[in-house]
Amino acid sequence: MLTGMENLDDLWDSLLTAKKSLLIFDYEGTLTLPHSGTKVPEPYPWVKEMIESILSSGSKVGIISNHSVDELTQVLRFAWEIEIWGLHGTEMRRHEETMQRFMLPTDIKAEFKHAIDRIKIAGWHRHVVRKHGLLSISWASVSSREADQMRVTVPKLLEVVLKNEDFILIEYPDKYELRTIYFDKSTSVASMILDADRDAVIAYIGDDGAFRMLNGTGYSFLVNTNLLRSPARNRLTSTEQLTSFLAKWHSITKGSF
Repeated sequence: MLTGMENLDDLWDSLLTAKKSLLIFDYEGTLTLPHSGTKVPEPYPWVKEMIESILSSGSKVGIISNHSVDELTQVLRFAWEIEIWGLHGTEMRRHEETMQRFMLPTDIKAEFKHAIDRIKIAGWHRHVVRKHGLLSISWASVSSREADQMRVTVPKLLEVVLKNEDFILIEYPDKYELRTIYFDKSTSVASMILDADRDAVIAYIGDDGAFRMLNGTGYSFLVNTNLLRSPARNRLTSTEQLTSFLAKWHSITKGSF
C-alpha cells in the first residue's frame, strides 16, 4: 500500500544520524513536467536551486534520464556534481569522471540495423534518429495524412524485430521509440545502490518500475497524482509535496532541522 508524507518518521530518524545519503531521481516527469517530445525538457524552476542546496549539505545525487548525458548537462548547471545515467541506462557519467557508454551485444546492434532497414523500405529513413540503445521514428514534421500512415505502418514493419523480447516499442504523441531493455532504469538504480556507502540512507523518487531494485535498502517514492498500483512504498501526489520532501531532506542533512 502506498503511503504519503505523513508516514516517514523512520526515514527522518535515519537521516538525522546518517553519515551518508543518496537521492536518486527520474528526470522526465519528476523534475520536469510530463514530456513526450524529442528535445530535453527544462527542469521545474525550483529544481536547480533545490538540488544545489542538497548537494551542499552533503547528500549525493543521481539522475536517470531518457535523454543523453550530454543533453542533460546542457540544462542542469550542477550536472558535473552528480551521477547521470542517460538513454535509459546505456550511458553514465559520475562526478568529474569521463562518460562511460555500455556496449550493446552484437545481436542487439544487428536488430537495430534490421529495424532501420525496415523503416528505410517505407521511405521514412529521414525521420529516424539513432541513439545508443534507442531508435526514434518521428512524424512531427510530416502531414497529418502521412503521420496517420506512419502510426499504423511502423509497428507492422517492426514486428519481426519485436519478436525479440529484448525490444519494446513505445508510442508517444509525435513518434515511436524502439528501445532495448538490455539496459534500463533498474540497472542504473541497482548500480548506484551498490556503489553507495553501506550505511547510507537512500531514496529513489520517480515514476518507474525500478523501485524494486531498492529491495529494502532504501525508500521509494512514486511521483504521480493518480492512484496506481506500484512497487513504490510511498507516493508524492504533487510538486508541492515533492518540494516539501526535498526541503525537509535538506534541512536534516544540513543539521538545521
